[in-house]
Amino acid sequence: MTSSSVVGQITDRMVALLMNATDAQDRVFDSRAAAVARDETPCIAITPPKSEESKVFGRGVDEKTVVFTVEVLARGEPWRKVADPVVVDVHRLLMNDAQLLAMVVDMRASGREWEDAEADQTAGIDAVSYRLIYQTSSNDLTTSI
Repeated sequence: MTSSSVVGQITDRMVALLMNATDAQDRVFDSRAAAVARDETPCIAITPPKSEESKVFGRGVDEKTVVFTVEVLARGEPWRKVADPVVVDVHRLLMNDAQLLAMVVDMRASGREWEDAEADQTAGIDAVSYRLIYQTSSNDLTTSI
């Protein structure tokens, strides 16, 4: 049986950590692509990295940098007031989870974007990007060191 890569493990931990821990309740998704119904908001969509930067850190050790995006999809008048407390809770949970932090050398919020839904000004997305740095053995993508 093949183990998950460190990126896969981080994604799984983020989903598990946020499930039922914010006003989004159990509406936490890994790479949600389908449309979100009104009764499914607020919800959290975790977008794993599109790419990974890797550099040699030392003999047999690679240092990797990835960016995850955590999107809070919300509806309300105004939607930002619905999304903001969820984003605050998400950030607090991610930045204080010992299990997640043990997998990385460093994790920081690296940006935040707000986007109104085109057709419905009472809906929008509050997205926070997190830059994570972790190290692996150069011959093993499943274990952070």
